[in-house]
Amino acid sequence: MITGLLATAIAAVGLIQPGDAGRAQAAATAGLGQGLADSLVSLTSADAAFVPVGLLKPGAEEGAVSASLVFPGDDIQVVSLTGAQVRQALERSVSLLPSKNPAFLHLSGIEATASLSASPEKRITAASINGAALEDAKSYKIAMPGNLARGGLGYFMVWEASAISTTGPAKRMSEAAGSASPSEGLRWTFAP
Repeated sequence: MITGLLATAIAAVGLIQPGDAGRAQAAATAGLGQGLADSLVSLTSADAAFVPVGLLKPGAEEGAVSASLVFPGDDIQVVSLTGAQVRQALERSVSLLPSKNPAFLHLSGIEATASLSASPEKRITAASINGAALEDAKSYKIAMPGNLARGGLGYFMVWEASAISTTGPAKRMSEAAGSASPSEGLRWTFAP
């Protein structure tokens, strides 16, 4: 069951409504987003993936990944980011908490801890990619929907579209959704 700060944070990004039914919805939606992010990593062989919560339709339910996409025709891109940029993206993701934020990111290959009481741009207290501590100077390949890769949802402040490094035939989010299955366990940890 999702409780405490995590429930508050998930509610703030618009995933749940108050009450136990809302908490169950939060778990299902988080599982959908993370499962979709996992599918992006699998399709692209990227180090990790970002999927913004705003990509999923409100009321999305477990088992309906393809029907839950707002833009199923969006392309999948891989963006080369430094560890410092990954950290900036994670900061942007939690920047509006506890307010709703469609730019909040579901993650694959990344685990992050955020302190909601910390000042903006200092909320990410720990981050790792595939079990290794995030290194600011290291380059990482991050898969994501094309709209996000081109700087959508304000991420243009973190990277430029020129950072897109995808090669090969175009893949669509609908393809990722078709091979996605909901993922268990949240990849965000929220601390006071």
